[in-house]
Amino acid sequence: MLEYSRKALMDYGNVSNNTIFYVMDYMREELKNIQVEVEK
Repeated sequence: MLEYSRKALMDYGNVSNNTIFYVMDYMREELKNIQVEVEK
């Protein structure tokens, strides 16, 4: 989780409450990538 928070802060800066949405988006993308790898 900390990895995604750092990435969001590096990409978008501190955008207050919106930061959590960027963090969740990174996490969602990572889970999709993991799921695709498992399905192979």
